[in-house]
Amino acid sequence: MRSSATGRMIERRTRSPHGFTLIELIVVVSIISVLALGLGLSTTPVVERNRPGSATHEAAALAGAVEAARERAFHQRRPAGLVPQTRGWAIVARAPEGEGWVPPGWGGPRHEGQFAGAVEWQINGAPHFPGTIAPDPDAAPPILFLPDGRATAFRVTLTGQRGAAQICATDGLEPLTCRPR
Repeated sequence: MRSSATGRMIERRTRSPHGFTLIELIVVVSIISVLALGLGLSTTPVVERNRPGSATHEAAALAGAVEAARERAFHQRRPAGLVPQTRGWAIVARAPEGEGWVPPGWGGPRHEGQFAGAVEWQINGAPHFPGTIAPDPDAAPPILFLPDGRATAFRVTLTGQRGAAQICATDGLEPLTCRPR
C-alpha cells in the first residue's frame, strides 16, 4: 500500500496545472509593457524628425535640392543658382541660350520649397534679407553653383514649428551639411 500511495503523491506533484497563475500573467504583462514603452520612446525622435514642418525635415529637403543643383551645374557645364525667399527657396538654372535664369526642368528633388517655421539666411558671412518681389530673371542669383564644383558660401538657420532648429552651411567647396542648433 505504501508504494501505491507514494506513487499517487508523485503523480500529483509532477502533473502540470492547466492555465497560468495570476502571478505569471502579471509578470508577462509587465514585461510586454516595459518593452512597448521602450519601443515607443526610441521611435519618437524618428517620427518627429520626419514630420513635415520640422526643421530636420525642411533641412533635408533643402540639402537635397542644393546637392541636385550642384550636380546639375557640374554635369551640364552651366551655372545653377539658389534664390533665398522670404519663407523658402528656389533653385534656378542658367537658360540654355545664356539669357536669364529659369526654373530647372529636371526630375528629382523639387526646385523650390517653403519653410513652415522661421528662416535666417547668411551669404558670404553677411545677413541676407530676401524680398517679397520676384527677382530680376536676368540678374544672377545670390547663391551660385559653378560648373567646376565651387559655390557661394552660405548658411541658413531653420527653426521648425515646435522650436527645434537646424543650421545648414557650406563654405562653397564642401557639400551643404546640416546640424541641430
